[in-house]
Amino acid sequence: LFAQSLAKKWLGGGQLFASDLHQFSPEGKSGMHSIQAVRRLIEEVNLAPFSAGKKAFIIDDAERMLPTSANALLKTLEEPPKNTLIILVTSAPERLLATIVSRSQTVRFCPLSEPEVEQVLTSKLAVSADQA
Repeated sequence: LFAQSLAKKWLGGGQLFASDLHQFSPEGKSGMHSIQAVRRLIEEVNLAPFSAGKKAFIIDDAERMLPTSANALLKTLEEPPKNTLIILVTSAPERLLATIVSRSQTVRFCPLSEPEVEQVLTSKLAVSADQA
């Protein structure tokens, strides 16, 4: 939902289709973003969108990028292709390389209260009040 909202605001309106939303998580026994995974991400960033005129990439646990992986991503963060949104998700921003932070805009989130979570679940996701 966050990527969809940003796509509408920053990428000129319209909808971001699921085929143009890419999510990357740490992988392997090390639980890190390897240089190979980041290179695949960079290749995908440079491909044309599949369904819409825009695309978004979500990098979960961004603090788990190896230094070589983070450095490989720098140029792409500095000059992303037009209509491309790259979201780095982290619960430990202090563990990101300073060069990554300097090329990013920080958006902080606060936890929702239980009533807020229940309201979202029942109104947006059609979950019953008992389940929520």
